[in-house]
Amino acid sequence: MESHEDFILKALSKQTIKHQNTPKYSTDELRAIIEKAKEELPPLFKALSQKYSFPVKRFSLTKAHSFWGICTYNNCIRLSVSVVTLPMELRRYIILHELVHTLHHNHSPRFHQKLNELLNGKEKEYIRMMKQYKTINFGSSL
Repeated sequence: MESHEDFILKALSKQTIKHQNTPKYSTDELRAIIEKAKEELPPLFKALSQKYSFPVKRFSLTKAHSFWGICTYNNCIRLSVSVVTLPMELRRYIILHELVHTLHHNHSPRFHQKLNELLNGKEKEYIRMMKQYKTINFGSSL
């Protein structure tokens, strides 16, 4: 059995490796990512929310780096602009994940059943794929 100290050291090692693989962006590149997100994510979000008739109250973009997306209990959804750096199939996954939260405000079996249905049975595959991506830390300068 792994000791608590070994567990922590192993976790810290993974975090260090993850941060070493984080790309560095110039200020101009960060601004371009934000602009691209403003252009591309709202129409995709609108198309998916309308296609499946999800009860969304409000949609917005954020420069948050602690999450890809979030849905509040009153069905307001915020997406990190980092979502635009993902391949299209993972953009759809993140958006549909948040949209399903408008019906199930948790990660219950019903939530996963609905999401997996919308993703044609590929939810677990997308979860695995997401592990190779990280949100961007835009800092406070932008």
